[in-house]
Amino acid sequence: MLAACTAAFSHTQPEPNHIIFINESTSFDEGTIHYYWDFGDGQTSYETNTEHIYAQPGIYSVSLSIITSELCYDREIRNVYVGIPPNSPYCQLEILFETTNATAPNYDDGTALVYCFSDVPCCYYAYWSNGDEGELISELEPGTYCVTLTNGEECYGTNCVTIGYNNNCTASFLVDSTSFSHLHGAYRFVNNSHGEEDFFYWDFGDGTSLFGHNPLHIYDEPGTYNVCLEIHTVYGCIDSFCQEITVGNTYPVITNLHGYVSAGETLLPEGIAVLYKYVNNYFTAIDYTLINEGQYQFSDLSKENLYLTHLIPHFDTEETYFPKYIATYSDNEIYWHDNSFINLYTDTIYYSSLQSYNEIYYDQGSISGVVAYDNLNSYEEDVFAQSWITAINHQEGYASNMVVLLKNENKDILDFKLTDENGFFVFEDLEYGSYYLAVEKAGLPSDEIFITINNDIPESTNNNFNIKPSRISGLEPTPQLNDFIIFPNPCFDNFTIQNISLDVKQIEIFNSEGKLIKIFTEFRDSLDISLSDCLSGVYVVKITKSDEVIIKKLIKF
Repeated sequence: MLAACTAAFSHTQPEPNHIIFINESTSFDEGTIHYYWDFGDGQTSYETNTEHIYAQPGIYSVSLSIITSELCYDREIRNVYVGIPPNSPYCQLEILFETTNATAPNYDDGTALVYCFSDVPCCYYAYWSNGDEGELISELEPGTYCVTLTNGEECYGTNCVTIGYNNNCTASFLVDSTSFSHLHGAYRFVNNSHGEEDFFYWDFGDGTSLFGHNPLHIYDEPGTYNVCLEIHTVYGCIDSFCQEITVGNTYPVITNLHGYVSAGETLLPEGIAVLYKYVNNYFTAIDYTLINEGQYQFSDLSKENLYLTHLIPHFDTEETYFPKYIATYSDNEIYWHDNSFINLYTDTIYYSSLQSYNEIYYDQGSISGVVAYDNLNSYEEDVFAQSWITAINHQEGYASNMVVLLKNENKDILDFKLTDENGFFVFEDLEYGSYYLAVEKAGLPSDEIFITINNDIPESTNNNFNIKPSRISGLEPTPQLNDFIIFPNPCFDNFTIQNISLDVKQIEIFNSEGKLIKIFTEFRDSLDISLSDCLSGVYVVKITKSDEVIIKKLIKF
């Protein structure tokens, strides 16, 4: 998937508090690109490449926002360690503090006590940025103090704490409507708060929010919005401030989706593109269209929604050919839960490449079955029960035009078939051996049916599937549950874990610094999780079973 614009940057650190930021953003849009840096300490910049000298060492959340003249918008956020080393990759170490602020008249009696939680227990030594050692330092003036904890081996980490003057804080901000006035709906918010902040939380009044100092926001619709800022300080002070803004013209939210599909070095001659819409953690097939000479288009789509396209090749030949090409989603993955969404705010043109396989087999085995459905909530007849390339006479209750995957005993894909008007599929000329079958439909995890064919049983029939609202169940002969599915991944605010087995004891979510942010011990076969209160970045999902621990990576936009 090629996005029209992507914000990205790296940095170097020639001196402890001096950071040079290298802009690595890309754009396929024509025209001017506008850059907006927020260094995480209240300072900003509009330069393409920039540098910044921080007053204090610490861990700063730095963001780069880019906007093109065609109003493609993207934002990259990452933690930058200033004057301190990053944490060890070999352990999970959460560093916490208890503090008292400096008081009048001399403001030199502040204290900081450090403690930690780690998966490598005992024993840690504390080294502070002011030269002190030990878990407690005292007689502190107001300022930022960083501490490095180490066990003397491979586990170490650094964090910083601010000692304040008092316990007062005031939230306040200004609205900058001129810096990006040539871009409809774009507003910059200038933070004017006071207090030793821990973090700032913004609510833009249109259902979106984020954490940051001086954010840039684009409104999709004209209207009056109540924008609120909430400050949280390191010593527990919380204050909020709100003001209304009136947004005039905004960028249109209805657009078309254009796609290009390649099969190897050439464009796919013919096929079908199925369009799924993702709303409220659920996929719905809403349309289909013909892929002709590698191109397809869907019209009048709302940018408010996220989408996914399933690209199904069709080769009108009875001759053997290779490589063969498998039905693939718009992000070049075969399975729906491995794909990124189509975000029409980011781009309206997507390039996809079908995955290939070279399996050729000639023998006497065959595997067949039927795919059925229970209700219209799980099988969209206005999309699938139609004559796509060849004419069909759809039979009620039987799922035509479903993608059925054939895999070997190592679960490598060998072939795929589309079900006919009776929901029937058959794989012929197979070598004797063991195989798996599964149905691929976006949003629904599928059971896998395990089959063995040999000289005594060369044909395996009645390998049937039933499409239900929450999953695709295998009926015969030996259904097997797939692995855990985490989707969407990447996600925005919410994601779901499906196929949770009975032996799962707990599920934990860690941020990129190894800090535990969420833990769950009660769930059924699926779990909906919200990260709306978390920053963009990489997270780790840790699933603890009775006999093993499974680690999966999750990306939040």
